[in-house]
Amino acid sequence: MRTPDRLLDAVSISDLTLDYILDADGQPHLHLLGGKGVYAALGMWLWGLRVGLAVSAGCDFDLTRLQPLRQAGIDLRGAQRHPHTSTVVWAQQYAPDGERVAWNPRRHFAGTALADSLPDIDGFSAPSVVRAHHVDLSRLPADYNAVPAYHFAGDEFLRYPQIVAGWKEKGTLFSLDADWKGGPPATLANPDRIVAALAGFTALLPSAEDVYQLFGAGVDLRQAARVLGSVAESAVAVKLGAAGSLLYQPQTDCFDHIPVVPVVAVDPTGAGDAYAGGFLAGLLKTGDPLEAALWATVSASFVVEGYGAAYALGADRREVTRRLAWLKEKIGRK
Repeated sequence: MRTPDRLLDAVSISDLTLDYILDADGQPHLHLLGGKGVYAALGMWLWGLRVGLAVSAGCDFDLTRLQPLRQAGIDLRGAQRHPHTSTVVWAQQYAPDGERVAWNPRRHFAGTALADSLPDIDGFSAPSVVRAHHVDLSRLPADYNAVPAYHFAGDEFLRYPQIVAGWKEKGTLFSLDADWKGGPPATLANPDRIVAALAGFTALLPSAEDVYQLFGAGVDLRQAARVLGSVAESAVAVKLGAAGSLLYQPQTDCFDHIPVVPVVAVDPTGAGDAYAGGFLAGLLKTGDPLEAALWATVSASFVVEGYGAAYALGADRREVTRRLAWLKEKIGRK
């Protein structure tokens, strides 16, 4: 692939998955393009950023599935294919109450012509498959090393510390939305072993579930955000699902609650990742964490309206502007 005509604004670094969903009405949605890296890239793309996608696909992945992203202008030269491991697969079924449970697509369609083309998994690929996937930062195209912003949704920043340190020396923006830590939870009173690895990130964007994994179930989210904010250079935004998000700005010790944009939501898959991408886009273009949180919320609102990451590619940019204006009015921001 040739180098793009203009430099990239940001790179999304994480995984790529194939998703399989059985909705609450029993309708299947199969072979959907997904993954944290893809959804985050779309969250940036919705704001007109020139985005590079650095993801790890399996040796069995059909690269033509990425064609809609390329046609939309997302740069795919950073996509890597693992030579020995299959693509990560995610499969969920929606219960009537909206809860998601693990689903086995092949078992569900056993005895039909579809069965052989579907994965035989219970909810998610085996841990060995998941662990095998990471983006090799040393193999990225040269111009991917000279962009103003990077988003991580995996542990690549720990695997390639020298490369990341080189990027940081250039004053680059970094955001993180990653389940990167194993072991028992830390405490708010003694968080050093948790936060030490996060130094240098401009924005930390965990979900509430991520925070509970870090510090224990039921921990006060505001106190946890303050602890994380001790190393964040700009902001911490805790994603609360349908309840919106909680933004903390350490420079001012200020909290803001951002509500969701009211839309007909059919599938929350990837919403948090699109939020993260939108946040980095807003921070890059405005430098204002609160404005970034609004952009993030708008990005998430488009993802939840359909199934699969590619759905958001049909978004009307005028509607992006309208939703941002609604959200600003809702929180009283001019």
